[in-house]
Amino acid sequence: MKGHIKKRWLWVLAAWLLPIYILSGSAFSDFKSGVMVEGVLRSFDPGVEKETVRTANLMLRKGAHVGIYTVVAIIALMAMGSRWRQLTFRVILLALCCACLDELHQNWELGRTASLTDVIWDLNGCLLGIMAFHGLDMLRTPRGSLPPLRS
Repeated sequence: MKGHIKKRWLWVLAAWLLPIYILSGSAFSDFKSGVMVEGVLRSFDPGVEKETVRTANLMLRKGAHVGIYTVVAIIALMAMGSRWRQLTFRVILLALCCACLDELHQNWELGRTASLTDVIWDLNGCLLGIMAFHGLDMLRTPRGSLPPLRS
């Protein structure tokens, strides 16, 4: 199967993209996630300040963008098989398209808005996934490993 798209990884990618669509819904708006974050933080510190809650919610939300799209990139690269080096740009385009569609979907949801900043966070996650995949590939292949020591 070398050099061909690995179909099972495309199914994994499709399964991973479904939760992105669900998380774009109004049930996961900034306000609602803020309420959840505040509840968790107040269970540890009842006197937690509102600014701390806002910062923690922002970190959680943007971290989710990066983490989700890191996985999108890795799965897409796995689907590429041995041709992943030649097709990396297509993975970036795929992530860009998914991120833009996600933001467009959010624009129609009650309590959600589209954000170019979120697309940039998503692309950062994609680039992180590409770098991680490339780093792991270098460790896995002989040309990426250190030469053996001679006695």
